[in-house]
Amino acid sequence: MWTPSRGQEGVTYRLCFVAGLDGQLPPSSPCDVPGGSGAGCQRRCFYVSVARCQYCALAGDSVQSIATAFGASWLQVWASNAAPFPSPAVDPNAPTLWDAESSPDAVAVGDLVQLGPVYVSRAGDTLASIAARFGSSVSSVLSLNADLPAATDPSAALPAATSVCVLPRTCA
Repeated sequence: MWTPSRGQEGVTYRLCFVAGLDGQLPPSSPCDVPGGSGAGCQRRCFYVSVARCQYCALAGDSVQSIATAFGASWLQVWASNAAPFPSPAVDPNAPTLWDAESSPDAVAVGDLVQLGPVYVSRAGDTLASIAARFGSSVSSVLSLNADLPAATDPSAALPAATSVCVLPRTCA
């Protein structure tokens, strides 16, 4: 199973799979060679877009642990999520953040956690100017947007309409 790593956000990947008859690849099969398409081989490719500024909760995660991993405060992550945790789509009977019986720190495995807003740059925007606008730091913006061409020079202008994940300051 492929799970994107930090720094792979905002990119579309092509994932290809090859299988033989009954899902088995016999030794020295024509399936074994790159681009192999021998008798009984099936090759399927899919495009997977890794969303910017979103995180899929894993076992043991909490709002606090996710916030810490991304250099944010618990309140920043909690405030970025309009939907309750755990997701009602996963378990319609699950408690929500606003349920007095549950912990507001709880997330369920598979919950899609919004880390912050995705800002769309305008002409002349730089990572430094975006960080200043949102009360963040250049290092925070860079840690969430390592794939951007301006990552090597935060004072370089970004192309207009570039999506940038930001974790705005929520409290002084």
